[in-house]
Amino acid sequence: MSRMNRTVASGLVDAFSAFADRTAIRDAQHRFTYGEVGRYAARLDTRLLPSAPIAVYGQPSALFGAAAAACVALGRPLLHLAPAIPAAVLGNVLEALEIAQELVCQALGPDRGPVRTGR
Repeated sequence: MSRMNRTVASGLVDAFSAFADRTAIRDAQHRFTYGEVGRYAARLDTRLLPSAPIAVYGQPSALFGAAAAACVALGRPLLHLAPAIPAAVLGNVLEALEIAQELVCQALGPDRGPVRTGR
């Protein structure tokens, strides 16, 4: 496949093995190699509902980046849920978009995090 016809997902999957020992993403608290992100994606794939979109909750961070990269590599649609958005609004968004799975990449504070009212 030519480089022009490749998808972001296929490029990530190739990078997981080609650059397994290189740093893929880092911040002040965490550092993940491409291989680690690839192994996380493989484990995540066994725990997710088939073909369903995923909401990823958290501020931009290495944990958030690893979760988002894993979702992209798995070909899953994802929605970023920002912690600054009130919990009730996040719950309404999840219900409106019929998203049944969330990955939480940071601690949930009071009145924060997805709250589903209709389920």
